[in-house]
Amino acid sequence: MAKRFRWLTLAVASALMPLAVLAKEPPPPVADAIYLGGNVVTMDAAQPRARAVAVKGGKILAVGSDARIREHVGPHTRTVRLRGATVLPGFIDPHSHFLGYAFFTDAKHWLDVSSVNLFFKPLPGDPRCKTPDDPQRCFIPVRSQDDVIERITAAARKKGATRVLAMSYDPARLGHGKSCKGPKTNVGFACPNFENGNARATLDAISTKIPIFVSSQSGHISYANTPALKLLRICGVAGITTNCTSPSINPKQELALARRGQLNEDLALYADSFWVGQVLQGDELSAVTSIARAIDIYAGHGYTLIQEGAASFGDARIYLDMMKDDPGFPFTVGLMMYDATSPDFADTIAMAQQATAAIQNQPKMFVAGVKSFADGSPQGYTAFLNDPYYMVFPPFTEPPFPKPYQGLPDLWEGQMERRIEAAHAAGYPIMIHENGDQAADKAVAALRRAHYPDGWKFRDIVLHAPFVSRQTMSWLKSINDPVSFLMGNLYFWGLPQCQQVLGPKVMNGKYFPYPARSALGMGLRVTLHTDSPVEPPDPLFSVWVAKTRKVQQPDWYPNTDQAACPAVLGPQESISIEQGLRAWTVDAAWQYGLSQSHGTLTAGKVADMVVMSDDPLQMEAAPDRLRDIRILATVHGGKHRPNPRGLEKPIWPADY
Repeated sequence: MAKRFRWLTLAVASALMPLAVLAKEPPPPVADAIYLGGNVVTMDAAQPRARAVAVKGGKILAVGSDARIREHVGPHTRTVRLRGATVLPGFIDPHSHFLGYAFFTDAKHWLDVSSVNLFFKPLPGDPRCKTPDDPQRCFIPVRSQDDVIERITAAARKKGATRVLAMSYDPARLGHGKSCKGPKTNVGFACPNFENGNARATLDAISTKIPIFVSSQSGHISYANTPALKLLRICGVAGITTNCTSPSINPKQELALARRGQLNEDLALYADSFWVGQVLQGDELSAVTSIARAIDIYAGHGYTLIQEGAASFGDARIYLDMMKDDPGFPFTVGLMMYDATSPDFADTIAMAQQATAAIQNQPKMFVAGVKSFADGSPQGYTAFLNDPYYMVFPPFTEPPFPKPYQGLPDLWEGQMERRIEAAHAAGYPIMIHENGDQAADKAVAALRRAHYPDGWKFRDIVLHAPFVSRQTMSWLKSINDPVSFLMGNLYFWGLPQCQQVLGPKVMNGKYFPYPARSALGMGLRVTLHTDSPVEPPDPLFSVWVAKTRKVQQPDWYPNTDQAACPAVLGPQESISIEQGLRAWTVDAAWQYGLSQSHGTLTAGKVADMVVMSDDPLQMEAAPDRLRDIRILATVHGGKHRPNPRGLEKPIWPADY
């Protein structure tokens, strides 16, 4: 009997076998779009290279060969033929100020007194430069203080001028002009400039009838004449005593400077915001045009996630309005919240919570954390150092500044620790701006002592970090936090800092600035950023600087000692192009806590991509070729955005 049933069971199973063989597997899911015939650099170690990508519902459906990806074609699938172009993950912005960059592109209201081509203006001689004598439309660098005075004076004397707002001024990079006494090698702070304690008098000599305000490129110092100071209403300055703003950082020093027309740190941030607000209130259409221009520039350099690096709640509202008006807004936005109007850090925390609630239904925005400042700018003499500055000029040689002058902190160590704990208690990581080595030491020491909640998943960020020591990096490694280097500063300010501000022992001896290779060798996660509008928002340029360690040698700024201040600073800290690209993709995603959704071209992740004319990974032996790469398109959340200038020769920040 048992044998009969066993035979019957086998017979039934045998009869069903053909049915199982004939059963069809479900068809592959249909893609919204496929990208074929490319060089796909995934940045994913499990599958580093591919030929094609399929996208569905804003996410990456599959990565593989052309044949494999064609399996996902349906009747409505869009096919993009790459024709050999390179595709990488979209660039993730570790730190910049998108809206600040946008507002400063406004040539109608802001006078360009820069020696750095922030806005990728064509140079005279380029066919795109239609007015080669107009620095508002073509890039004509200021080479001396005389050039700056000439531009501001011409603007003040224009018929109908009601104010002059100048931006991106930097005395550290100015050469020898007619007003400078002594040898031609006297440059920068050795020549007349707005930072010599006479800014108010110098600007008043141009006009005492209309406000004149000059914003520095670092954002940590600005300069004003008497009418501008009266409008800013700083307590104890220009006769203002009521309904006024007082400095919260080093008030004795800041007020002494403010009376002379120089605004440092919190007063500079307040003044910049005030004048940007005045422009926006008076000409809303111009702001819209400026933002559209900045979108083109950021997307045109491969960004798919951007940061608002010191965001107010008003900034959050601007982004919400933009995204409502334009569902195709081509970026995700990380808000790093900072209340520039209040010295009470509780107000920054409250602003972050308010923004979190306001944007909870907008998937393209998130609060990335809160921000605090440990010190200021090395090229502006406001970074906090362990050793004295190399050469010190007025007003920092005079009371009430201490001797020897090492800069001053924005916060003392205990204050920073309390801010970190408050941020963590509210559920936010903190981004700490620091530039001087003493500021870095104290900021990271505070991070080590501050309480880290159980299950803490976000990363606090040490920002800029030009002179972070090996000891401090080891502390960072112990708490698993990243370091983000402002690498382009090495190119633009390496020579002035070496010759005047910090000296050869710091820039080319004690330890090398922006020690990226050492950081990676110690196992830290490293990102690169531009801090735009401090620098042009060009990721590939920062990768080039990190690889080559080249320092600009402007023809108006003679290098008096090539041995002490070489044109390549710290080649021992060079990193590869691949490591530089990881800093803008894989490690940038990790910095934000977005590794599961961003940073590599992997099935299931968000379809954020950048399409390039050439493969940067093939340029390790010839990194100068990075300057010729054209960004052909970006893809954000699966939405394809061609770069309207993608076929033009790029304007490279170092082309002057």
